[in-house]
Amino acid sequence: MATNKAFKKVKKSLQEAGVRFVRILWCDNANIIRGKAVHIEMLSHYFDYGVGISAGQQGVPVMYDAVIPETGLGPVGEIRLVPDWFSFTPLPYAPSHARVIGNMVLNGSHWALCPRNFLVRMIEAARREGLEIKAAFENEFYLLRQTSEGIISCCTFNLHKMEIG
Repeated sequence: MATNKAFKKVKKSLQEAGVRFVRILWCDNANIIRGKAVHIEMLSHYFDYGVGISAGQQGVPVMYDAVIPETGLGPVGEIRLVPDWFSFTPLPYAPSHARVIGNMVLNGSHWALCPRNFLVRMIEAARREGLEIKAAFENEFYLLRQTSEGIISCCTFNLHKMEIG
């Protein structure tokens, strides 16, 4: 259980911000953001060593909620999802909630199948080759509007152009 200065400082900041739950998130290999929420009164139990998740979580496809047998992963065997407190962000759309991104750890070391660990290793490998990685993400969304008939699309599509109506 965490009793150090860092934990006390984080907990005080959480309380001052009105945060009651911290979501420890990870992005799985199907590119789905998953997470576990921890109440701040229980956070001391998970602060340093994170929450447990099944190693099989990295073998779950986007189409259904079962581990792909060919991954060699299964529901037995736990990895730890250790919070990266530098990624802490209060969630404006979910009052009293905040999130941190987790690093997957097995037996005290970065797990080889952790996407964040893989990214760090690839950035370091590129740096050794004299390359600098710059990355971005693609936002995907729908433009909708409320009408007397309900919610409808703001866009009219044809094969040659998209018009915002």
